[in-house]
Amino acid sequence: MTKILLVEDDKSLREIYSVRLLAEGYTLISSGDGVLGVGRAIEVKLESEMLSLRFIGEL
Repeated sequence: MTKILLVEDDKSLREIYSVRLLAEGYTLISSGDGVLGVGRAIEVKLESEMLSLRFIGEL
């Protein structure tokens, strides 16, 4: 199963993306915080990541 890390600070968008990705059969790991998201990316082997570009300045 493909694992995707979704990092999105907007809760509504994160939920929309999550519903769609789960419906497509992906295993989803999500975070609303850029720093925590990077930590999760280090912990888990991922095939793909989705990052909000606004997080770049926060890292």
